[in-house]
Amino acid sequence: MRYMPATISYLDPDAATSLVQLGETIAKRRRELKLSQTSVASAAHVARATVARIESGSQGVTIGGYAGVMGVLGLSLCTLVSPRAPSERDQPALTPFNIDVAKYPQLRALLWSVPDRQGGVRLTGIEALNVYERNWRHVDQAAMSSEERALVASLVEKFGNGVFLV
Repeated sequence: MRYMPATISYLDPDAATSLVQLGETIAKRRRELKLSQTSVASAAHVARATVARIESGSQGVTIGGYAGVMGVLGLSLCTLVSPRAPSERDQPALTPFNIDVAKYPQLRALLWSVPDRQGGVRLTGIEALNVYERNWRHVDQAAMSSEERALVASLVEKFGNGVFLV
């Protein structure tokens, strides 16, 4: 059985423009992380064509499709929709690259698809927590060093919302 994208009879021009901008933001983030549409689609449990349609701002993709792809990329619809002044809690995330992935073997293993450049891969605290949360089932907890356990605990304390347990 073949599914066709949903159609919408009318979408306000401003809303259509917002969808295109959202798609561009998603595509930019995917390229920053050096991920292919195929790998993002696999992680989000959608078709590669759906990722392409999302990146073009398609009106026919469900909000769940957008949210799933954004979650894989560490984006949140809430933060994109309602900008706010940064709080003290956000300050560590504003430092562009503060966690050296090479120092944490389990985190490095979770980012197997990201090529390790000469300078190494660096993530913000929120990005690192998102990677751990999305892929926790793949973490070999018995092999985690005490430094990596401390990193996860501090990320949860600073950026977690009380749901993620180490």
